[in-house]
Formats: sequence, C-alpha cells, structure tokens
Amino acid sequence: MIFTFAYERTLDAKNRLQIPAPWRNEWEQSKERPVLYICPGVRENTLSLYTEEYFEHRAGQIQTEYMDAPESLDFEQAFFAAVLRQELDGQGRITLPDE
Repeated sequence: MIFTFAYERTLDAKNRLQIPAPWRNEWEQSKERPVLYICPGVRENTLSLYTEEYFEHRAGQIQTEYMDAPESLDFEQAFFAAVLRQELDGQGRITLPDE
C-alpha cells in the first residue's frame, strides 16, 4: 500500500494523530496490518509514514557495506533510532511521544 497526498494534521491533547480516512479505508481493503513506521520528514515539522511491509522492505535494502565500519554504524544507529513503530488504535489514531 502506498500513501499518496499530503495531509495537514494536528495532535490532540494526548499527542494522538488521526490517520486520514482515505488511508484507513484502503487499509481495511488490504491484507496489511494497521501498523505504521513513523520517521521525521524531509521538511521541518513533517513526518513520513510507512506501512510495516514497506518499511521492512526498505530497511532490508539499506546498503552500508560500502561505508567504513564506524560510518555504517553511525548511520544505522541514527536512522533506526529516529523511527517509531505504532499500531493504529480502534479509531485510526497513533500516539506520538512528547519528543
């Protein structure tokens, strides 16, 4: 499943983010689990959201064998430390940490 379009969202008082209805509807029709991997977006104050299947595929494609060992380790630690795995709640929301 590929997410298209950019949606402007706000957080509620409990730091929950409502996933757009078109994405939730597509999920209901797919066989994928409602799990998202959340990464900082390229632009300031944005997030990038990836399905579990897509994120696991992309994580397996990360090629660091051409980097020096310290650079490879630094990259992998920084990349994976910035990713948050969240399951959607019953109302199609994810909860973001304070940081």
